[in-house]
Amino acid sequence: MQLIEIPVGDVYPDENNPRKDYGDLDALAASFALNGTNPGEPFNPIVVVRDGGIYRIVDGERRWRAMRKAGTSRCHAVACDGLDEANAMVAMLATDDKLGLTEIERSRGVQQMLLLGVDPERVERAGRMAKGSAAKVRRARRAVDDAGDDMTLDRLIAIAEFDEEGDDDAVARLESCREDEWRKVADGIRDERRKEKRVAATRASLEAQGVPIVDEKPDGYVYAGRVTFPDAADGV
Repeated sequence: MQLIEIPVGDVYPDENNPRKDYGDLDALAASFALNGTNPGEPFNPIVVVRDGGIYRIVDGERRWRAMRKAGTSRCHAVACDGLDEANAMVAMLATDDKLGLTEIERSRGVQQMLLLGVDPERVERAGRMAKGSAAKVRRARRAVDDAGDDMTLDRLIAIAEFDEEGDDDAVARLESCREDEWRKVADGIRDERRKEKRVAATRASLEAQGVPIVDEKPDGYVYAGRVTFPDAADGV
């Protein structure tokens, strides 16, 4: 890697960059004027990989777009002789010295790395994820396919949780809901499942004691008891 000066017009963006929102490019370009060493350029040079006679951006697409908008003709860049597609994605996700990625953009980058075959541990380090999260994201991606492109990592991990349990209904509900309501939907499903398990355990406890269970209200007068927890059924 070396610092070189290159024409801004000879640089092109990496199609695998998960970023879609580049923020206020005018304000960013204006800040470059404060660079006393290289006026009109960012303080932190862009990172590129040589591709024949041109350069592909590995890190700094937002800075590059701001320079182009401001009419900057040449800039300094850290140039690499070679970097494969997967490593480029890792570099973009791991870099924090630029405008932070949105949660959707970060999720999209993580998913792309997994699709490119990057080692899950590298993905977790680059995406600042808990150990084991990459496998869950990959599982959720298989369950929802391209719908996962617009889901956050947390939502995908929640989907994986229900997919592991074989709960296709929960997966479908989390896939079809809006991004701003998935947490409420997931919590509601968890409450439903807890109640279902509690009811099943209570019925099993009553049946083990030979207590008849009536699902429908019978005609006439009857003596009935009600229990809501398995332990409460003991001795009924």
